[in-house]
Amino acid sequence: MQGGSWQALARYAASKNVGLLFWYESGVRRPDPEKAPMYQAPSRREELSKLAGAGARGIKVDFFESDKQDTIRLYLGILEDAAAQKLLVDFHGSTLPRGWERTYPNLMSSEGVRGAEMYQFDAAFAQYAPTHNTMLVFTRNVVGPMDYTPVTFSYVKNRHHTSWGHELALSVVFESGLQHLADSPQSYLGLPDEARSFLASVPAAWDETRLLDGEPGKFAVVARRRGRSWYVGGINGAAEVRKVTVPLDLLGNGTFDMLLVADGRTETAFLPTKRQRNATDAQAIELRPYGGFAMRLVPLN
Repeated sequence: MQGGSWQALARYAASKNVGLLFWYESGVRRPDPEKAPMYQAPSRREELSKLAGAGARGIKVDFFESDKQDTIRLYLGILEDAAAQKLLVDFHGSTLPRGWERTYPNLMSSEGVRGAEMYQFDAAFAQYAPTHNTMLVFTRNVVGPMDYTPVTFSYVKNRHHTSWGHELALSVVFESGLQHLADSPQSYLGLPDEARSFLASVPAAWDETRLLDGEPGKFAVVARRRGRSWYVGGINGAAEVRKVTVPLDLLGNGTFDMLLVADGRTETAFLPTKRQRNATDAQAIELRPYGGFAMRLVPLN
């Protein structure tokens, strides 16, 4: 909304059933109440009250760059004051989570990881990202929700080595209460129907998680359940083709509609498969070098 106000933007978003999160600096680098109102309690509470009154849904607070005691107190102060206004919180440029979401369930995610934004800043990251991604399943993401900003298909500066199947799979493989898909609208709208359908339906909160197979630095296959529906993601961190078999005994009773979006003939192509499956089945999948797949299983009865 060029030339408009943020309050008008919030009203427009609400009319489209879209909830907005607003980005802030933490203030650790420059404790100025006008430029970084989250740093001090009085300005923070005033700002959060304004946001809640305008219908905002939450905040993303960035650039903490410290684990000192006063910075940890700042994290907790933001969480407490945001909870009082029923606002969600995403910490970026931050430490890894420390169980705070158990006390403050409005904490959706924290960065605390070298994530997808590093494609823009570090050429070396593009080289090791496929292997790095498989390690995160067993290390950083075990600790708590991780704002990696996954599922990026376009090349901002440094070219991906991950396939599009790998990128799509990250929406399931990585857990984050707020799954921040960070590519452009044009990138997502240009995807094939099956990939767009998958991203439109994949949840951000889960009832059950299972590691089906994997080894740090090599590959990972993760299954997550929401209700009776299952989502499975698999990523390959190696430069060689990998074949995996996904056992479907986790489905229990009934028949399920399966959508499988696997690697296609090139790293920027998908191979979609649709069919009905049950608990006696198993699905064999071939992953390209640095490839991946995403699978959705929805009960028919």
